[in-house]
Amino acid sequence: MAYRNRDWPGKLDILRQERGYQCEVEYNGHRCYTKGELEFAHIKPSGLSGRSRGQSRRYYDIKKNPECYKLMCKYHHNKFDREYWRNLQKETENETSRTSSESDEVCISE
Repeated sequence: MAYRNRDWPGKLDILRQERGYQCEVEYNGHRCYTKGELEFAHIKPSGLSGRSRGQSRRYYDIKKNPECYKLMCKYHHNKFDREYWRNLQKETENETSRTSSESDEVCISE
């Protein structure tokens, strides 16, 4: 039987159902009440990366590494991604400034 891409949204829907069909983000001691537009956010590295992961590979990765994903509404997923990339950029800038200052010291001492 040929692979049908349209079958995978149903499998991801089963995973959403297993997680209670609700955003898993908590704030102020309460869970987000959103039950629509739920997406699996990649919160820890699992070996699967890039936008072209494909739904079948994502499904199996979520099943194999459930701790690496969190079910989020679109709002919280976008917020998480913005904060993640902002923090990553800051870390990169700090690393770059440390590296450049260290290399300056080496140049000065030569």
